Amino acid sequence: MNYTDPQNWHPAAGLMPLLSASDLDDLANDIRENGLLSPIVLHAGTVLDGRNRALACKRAGVTPHFVTWESNGASPLSWVISLNLRRRHLSDDQRAAISLDAKPLLEAEARQRQQEAGKRFGNGKVAFDETPKAIKPIHVREELANRFDVSQYRVQAVQKIKETDESVFQEVKAGTLSIPDAEKKLGLKERMRGITSSESAEWYTPKRYIEAAREVLGTIELDPASCEDANRIVKADTFFTEEDDGLKKDWSGRVWLNPPYGDIGPKFVARLLHAYEEGDVQEAILLVNNATETKWFRPLFEQTICFSDHRVKFWNETGLGESPAHGSSFVYFGHGKKFAEVFGQFGAVVVPHKQ
Repeated sequence: MNYTDPQNWHPAAGLMPLLSASDLDDLANDIRENGLLSPIVLHAGTVLDGRNRALACKRAGVTPHFVTWESNGASPLSWVISLNLRRRHLSDDQRAAISLDAKPLLEAEARQRQQEAGKRFGNGKVAFDETPKAIKPIHVREELANRFDVSQYRVQAVQKIKETDESVFQEVKAGTLSIPDAEKKLGLKERMRGITSSESAEWYTPKRYIEAAREVLGTIELDPASCEDANRIVKADTFFTEEDDGLKKDWSGRVWLNPPYGDIGPKFVARLLHAYEEGDVQEAILLVNNATETKWFRPLFEQTICFSDHRVKFWNETGLGESPAHGSSFVYFGHGKKFAEVFGQFGAVVVPHKQ
């Protein structure tokens, strides 16, 4: 059987992007020199894992060797997702794109489990309120975001890209184009922001939130992700622009941070966490979206958080922008009680147990 033929690839294997031509050549050269180190995994006569290895073996003139997949309780789809998300260096944008392609496969798998559960109940059907949670169909962005460890914003944004232009969507999935660049290429408005920025696309934080932050902090000594226009409102003693590269600068004092949009945003969050833990930053307020399902957000639960009860409308010189499709979180780094008093007007304030 020709295992380089896509017709002989398992549907789950097709979720992951293929290597570029140059990377495939590199893999072929390595296989030619060292042999195939990882066998190709087959299931039901199809390639479940190892499409790139099969293609590279063909280029290298090497006969591949195979193993048969063993489930150990996992489905083929779940196994492929788990293996590749752990093994591959995929960006958040790529994982969001993959999650969208995985959705119909996950739904089909869930329906099959429902039918099997229904047979166990004896009539081939299951009442909705009797269906175990684990086998309900996947139908919301939240579940996709959780499974692929990305924000719901990215899932929604990449869905809009896919609906607009499939070829551009494939570029995002392959990692050759970011979501913001794809939106720009397609002329889509950035209505939703993963980690909203006081600079990204020249959208800034509204004045009333900055004034509230200043009331809590007393003064804003540093904004490490800003620009001249944004700082007219923030009025930080020091601010770093994109050209300054705030991640490479020293952070200290009282900080306001609204990180840049995109994959770099979590790096700014991590930088703030580190500077605060080291004692360089005495007090800070961080504005991010409610991406509570993501890895970068989890450490923030150790701080006091105001979860907004409304959508923050960011602005630029032309006026207010459209509200994002998610709420925002104001995260307070410090030990004062004033944050809860001031930011309570914007939503529910949650104080960690240790405080």
